[in-house]
Parts: sequence; structure tokens; C-alpha cells
Amino acid sequence: GGKGGGKGGGKGGGKGGGAPAAGLVVGNLGSRILEALLTLPYAESRAALHSVCSLPPSPLLEAARHPLASRVLEAALRTPGEGAAQAREPLQETLRSNAAKLVRSRAGCFVLGAAFDASPTAAQESLLAALAASEAELRGTTHGNALLRRLRFDHYKSHPGSWASMQERAQRKRDSFAELFAA
Repeated sequence: GGKGGGKGGGKGGGKGGGAPAAGLVVGNLGSRILEALLTLPYAESRAALHSVCSLPPSPLLEAARHPLASRVLEAALRTPGEGAAQAREPLQETLRSNAAKLVRSRAGCFVLGAAFDASPTAAQESLLAALAASEAELRGTTHGNALLRRLRFDHYKSHPGSWASMQERAQRKRDSFAELFAA
């Protein structure tokens, strides 16, 4: 919720957000099917997840800035199950190393947020360090400001040790809940 339509670009229905790059053709139905497939556990979505995560950097970054294709990447970053985290590593590394290119796009900011959520603390710190170079640009946009708040960027910048401890505690809680519901 809270990501759709409106002026200034969107993640839904292809509204606004500037014209998608000419080379990427994404159909609404196909992207929704792939997005739904990636919500299945890793055992059932393995082939689709590996296909998405092994995209070369150029089309992957194009997809991350596309209003529909970005939702597929977000779903790939949330695919549950044993083995999914390892399968996502190439995708996450490409996103982290190209964060500055993605912050200009509303869809790209949502993908970066999903990559952050799917990463261990050390990789989250790496992403925040990459975003530091684009801080002024991020603060100049609504979606950039929202991303910085969501990632607790100011806390990271002023108290990195405290931020890391907070992230570790949150990860332990998520892991505990995941174990509880898996049983």
C-alpha cells in the first residue's frame, strides 16, 4: 500500500514517473503473473527467481526504474524460503553498487528499500554508504526523503554503532517470528 498512482510518477498502472526506457517492454499481465509467482516459496519459484536475479546490470537497472518491472524486482527481493537469500545475492549486489543511478526514480527508490530489507546488516550499511553520496539529491525529492526516513539514514549517519545494534535486534526478532511461524 501507499505506492500507487498519483502525480509525479507511480508504481502502478504505468502512470507518470517519466517515460520508461525505450528498450524495456513490460506487460501489465505478465509482470503481475511473475510478481505473484515470486511470492511463492523458493522451492516453487526457484527458476523464476534465478532468471530475474541473473539479469545483466543494464536491463536490471532499467527494470528497477520501470513502474511495472520494479514490482517484479521487489517481489524477487521478498521471495521466501531456504535458498532464496543466496539466489538474490547477485541482484542485491547490482542494486547496491548502482544505488546512485536508482535514487532519481520513484520506482528505483522502492526497489532500493526492498533490497535494504532483504539484506543483512553489513550489506545494509554498504547501501547506506552508497546513498550518502546522493544524500542532497535524495532530500530534494519526496520519494528520496521517504527512502531516507525508512532506512533510518539520519540515525545511521549520526550514530552508526547504535544504528547497527538496532538493525541486529530487529533481524533477530524477524528470525524468531519466522521460526515460530515455520513450526
